[in-house]
Amino acid sequence: DDAFAADLISMLETKSISIEELRDVTIEKQIFDAIQVLNAEKAIDGLQTVGAQGLVGAAAEMAARGNNGINLYLEKVPVREELTDRDILFSETWGRVLLCFKPRYTDKIKEVAAKNKLAFAIIGEVIPETNLACYYNGLKMAQIPVLYVGLGGNAPKYDRPYNEPVAKYTPINVDA
Repeated sequence: DDAFAADLISMLETKSISIEELRDVTIEKQIFDAIQVLNAEKAIDGLQTVGAQGLVGAAAEMAARGNNGINLYLEKVPVREELTDRDILFSETWGRVLLCFKPRYTDKIKEVAAKNKLAFAIIGEVIPETNLACYYNGLKMAQIPVLYVGLGGNAPKYDRPYNEPVAKYTPINVDA
């Protein structure tokens, strides 16, 4: 099994998973092998690792690069333990990738995932609008314009004026 989060923070508690559980090299090798097969067969259109940015960051980056949007259905995300919708979206995740593929490749991807002992689920769909919409059990939890998140390029930038620090030491002449 792969770890979904290092520290899952909910309103009531923090759950911890050890770094050994979090970073499982075996799973990373299985993912690598599966991606090699799928890439050779041209079965995937896009791939995004899901790391410290969580699922929401990975999906927003993927959508922005494709100039599309994504509907995510959080209840479909495979998890090892019960998680809130917030935890699923924002938790740090190693050993997971988000794939974009045409529906005709679904069976092939399921087959390759099973062969490599990887969890697989269809958790969303590409949409023409450039929004990331997140649903949980039919309820829209969030809608974010992907061009204003991460790699979208339109995120607000904070450019605060600053002065170079004044040296608080006396230079020493080492040649004297």
